[in-house]
Amino acid sequence: MISVGSSTIATKDSNGNEQSIVIDEDTVIREMNKTVSIADIQDGSQVAVIGEPNDTGQIHARLIRIFDATSSAPEMPGN
Repeated sequence: MISVGSSTIATKDSNGNEQSIVIDEDTVIREMNKTVSIADIQDGSQVAVIGEPNDTGQIHARLIRIFDATSSAPEMPGN
């Protein structure tokens, strides 16, 4: 995770590729067993994002999972 805005987050994957993630009212954000808001995503958080690319190359997030800083996010297939 690089930074968090009011409706977007910027991420960097393990290969150093940056991606802009768009969050809207339909995006579900989960931490452990609870649903949280974008305000609960802190700079430096480990996240996994499920969504689709939009026309501008950003990812429109359907689900964001926040991981504890002491745990590691799961590796995605192909990484």
